[in-house]
Amino acid sequence: MGNDNPVDEAIKNAESAGDDATETADEKKKRLKAESDKKYKDKKKAEADQKPKVEKAPKRQKGFPMTHDLKTSDKFFPAVWSGLKRFEIRKNDRDFQIRDKVLLKEVKGAKTEETGRIIIARIEYILADFEHIEKGYVGLSIKVQHKRNNSPKKK
Repeated sequence: MGNDNPVDEAIKNAESAGDDATETADEKKKRLKAESDKKYKDKKKAEADQKPKVEKAPKRQKGFPMTHDLKTSDKFFPAVWSGLKRFEIRKNDRDFQIRDKVLLKEVKGAKTEETGRIIIARIEYILADFEHIEKGYVGLSIKVQHKRNNSPKKK
């Protein structure tokens, strides 16, 4: 038989076996469809359980500030640390908002090795859609609230 649908095949087999069965063709079709649906759902659930869980970025709760974890080059970090540089130019891919905090981590070289120095700052002002800032980027005015040096001690 060229038909690939197991429900239709089972119904045809039941009809050819005779009418001595206690369930009607419609009842059997419903039962077989329910069984087929359950097998499909179980298969999909098993596939979903095998997929690795991907952590999503935290969603903003309305009215509450977020903390954005950002890497900052060791070329610019000392100026923020000293208080000389009070702004950040960043790609606006994180929905920055006034009152959000930024956790700036100093990184060396190719932005992979963290030095251990961190700064927590609050966003005071956001400059966006300004002709001298590339589209998709923002200027963040920041106010340093906390600094910590966890870098390894030099001997």
